[in-house]
Amino acid sequence: MDVVIGPNPSSGRFWVDVREETSDFKFEVSDVSGQIVHSVVAQHSRFQVELEVETGVYILTVQSENGRSARRLVVW
Repeated sequence: MDVVIGPNPSSGRFWVDVREETSDFKFEVSDVSGQIVHSVVAQHSRFQVELEVETGVYILTVQSENGRSARRLVVW
């Protein structure tokens, strides 16, 4: 699954672009310890996210019926 996020690094406000033909995506952001800090089900392949989290490195995971993809996200 091809997932693009930007800007990265960000202030916590970024967009996610999933380049795949499917209707629903489960989207999660977790910290480096594995704790989920944000979770949502999106119905569009491109959407904007606003996180209110501490500065650090996070893992963005997108899952659909066709697979799963993870990306590193830096929040400053």
